[in-house]
Amino acid sequence: MLNPQGAVIEIVERRVAAMESPGCDIVVPDEVRINGQALLCPADHPIKVHEVELGPGGPVLVTLTLFAKRLTVCAEEPEPVPEPVDPRLAKIWQQPAGGGGRD
Repeated sequence: MLNPQGAVIEIVERRVAAMESPGCDIVVPDEVRINGQALLCPADHPIKVHEVELGPGGPVLVTLTLFAKRLTVCAEEPEPVPEPVDPRLAKIWQQPAGGGGRD
């Protein structure tokens, strides 16, 4: 099972001119990406970035309204837990090929 992680959210302006061009000190985002995937956002629902507090353990919260291709809301069965390995067998399996056992 994968460990849940926070998403990488990028709110960017794809620029044509160099950053040093006049008037480029204002960012007008035209693309939103989550984990590198560009997404469609409705023009009439603005992106909201909540207050950011710098300190230990404080998360950054973002609210996005997106167009969905598919939405799934369901319960999932837990993944089966593998049988524990007998520690005596684990030692045998870790021996290098070609011997290492008793003669």
